[in-house]
Amino acid sequence: MELNSQADAALMTSGFINKIERGLIKEAEVTASSYIRQVMREEGFLRKILTPIQITDDQLDRDAFTDKPKIIVDKEPNSKATYIPFRGAADNKYYEGKKFEVYFDIIESDHFHKDIFELKTYNNDIRQIIKDNVVKDVQTVEDGRFIAQVDALVSATANEVTIAGGLTSPNLAEAEKVLAKVKLPNGVMLMNSSTEKELLKFPATSIGDTVASKRHLDGFQEGKVHGIRTLVTIKRELVPDNVIYFFAPEEFLGKFFVLQDATFYIEHKGHNVMFYTYESIGVGLANVNAVAKVTFA
Repeated sequence: MELNSQADAALMTSGFINKIERGLIKEAEVTASSYIRQVMREEGFLRKILTPIQITDDQLDRDAFTDKPKIIVDKEPNSKATYIPFRGAADNKYYEGKKFEVYFDIIESDHFHKDIFELKTYNNDIRQIIKDNVVKDVQTVEDGRFIAQVDALVSATANEVTIAGGLTSPNLAEAEKVLAKVKLPNGVMLMNSSTEKELLKFPATSIGDTVASKRHLDGFQEGKVHGIRTLVTIKRELVPDNVIYFFAPEEFLGKFFVLQDATFYIEHKGHNVMFYTYESIGVGLANVNAVAKVTFA
């Protein structure tokens, strides 16, 4: 819902605080959680590469040696798979055969503390502040763990290459061959906003007058390049300059399961309020060859 004025925002915040003061913690949590989930799905590149699939408790599989929840997924024989640990630094786990296991981990934001009387002075929507403080933190952990695992995989599979001469249209076409060499199509390519600016330098002689003119006037519009869906992120600390990650389409790549979507937790003691966001997700790559990393030197 869009707020039409500062007074509307203050009213939203007042209602939110009133629920907490009256002990209606669950109602306040649900209100904030709904807001958080909506934003979570709009941001974060992992969720644009793999579609989150909500699962229920009865879909979980028991693990023989631990209490960790997991789900077993069928896959094509004769390929390796790995699951991505989102909590702690774990070794890569590879599974041979017709199935692979995806374990669920918890991602939790920092715990934020605030005096409830100080909250009453806010004239903007407190839910927006919650989004800025906790959702982006959770997103960054999702994306960061994902990229860290991808970096480990490309090093192990020789799908990490360097192409001299910078990011040009011919070099981009050469980069697209990395997955093609292992008989996989390119589904998505991911780059940061700085690398994306290099696309604006492609001359009309290589991309056509119409495309060059449109990019000159409007800039690069996130969509497709060379027929490949293109994602641009501002997270340069995760996706370096002059680097493009290539991912096979989802049916070749893996699964993203959500056991508990982003949930807002509130604890109210006296005049102090503590809140944070947590989720339980599991991501597994069904084919370790389905990712590539290309650096344009």
